[in-house]
Amino acid sequence: MIDDDMTAHRIIELELIRHTRTAAAPGLCYGHTDVPLADSFPDEAQLVIDRLAARSQSPTEASETVLLSSPLSRCRRLADCVAASWNGSAPNTAQPIQPELDERLQELDFGEWDGRTWSDIDAADRERSRQWMNSCVNTRWPGGESYAELAERTVQAMGDAFARLAAHPNTTPTQMLVIAHAGPIRALLAHLLDLPLENSFRLQVDYGRSSRIRLRWTDPTAAQMDLPRLAFGCSDIQILSFNQA
Repeated sequence: MIDDDMTAHRIIELELIRHTRTAAAPGLCYGHTDVPLADSFPDEAQLVIDRLAARSQSPTEASETVLLSSPLSRCRRLADCVAASWNGSAPNTAQPIQPELDERLQELDFGEWDGRTWSDIDAADRERSRQWMNSCVNTRWPGGESYAELAERTVQAMGDAFARLAAHPNTTPTQMLVIAHAGPIRALLAHLLDLPLENSFRLQVDYGRSSRIRLRWTDPTAAQMDLPRLAFGCSDIQILSFNQA
């Protein structure tokens, strides 16, 4: 949580980007497994870069850009491409960006089942796989984690990132680009929108697409003292776009 005394004025435009398509075999259960990207990665990455260039702020001294990424290669490779393109288009006076890797942004840890096919899992451990299907939020994967635990670490990672920025009030919007997986992105959107985690699976999060959210923190005034704070202590949250190509 961001403390009120750290929130004089801060606007963050948050871009949540799912990695591009993978070359994983159909029916493979992969979370922490580091599967390779599809051969179409260069073209898909360029589409992401072009979209960001079209609707992001231009890199200048006045604007600040932060790039966070899961350390898994399907996210990290896209983050490296985005950083290279951004730095190449920035003026010499602008601060270059480097991907900040955070393990808490990784996909769900499927534990013993990670890297196996769903059909093999169901055949070998039908009872536990059915239990997970019926209660996927709180049921922990054997040797892994539950979706609720994924949500907790994802929200903690973003809260830490916001707190670092909030320590330096700035009226110029900060761009925060986050390249991650479907699970963490859904969990974070649910937190921002105050949705039950059970309902987050209804949120469409496609490969290479992104959602843009504006978050604003301001000092509480006498007239605002009784108004509840939103996720991460925000005073205002706006959904600017959702799952856009």
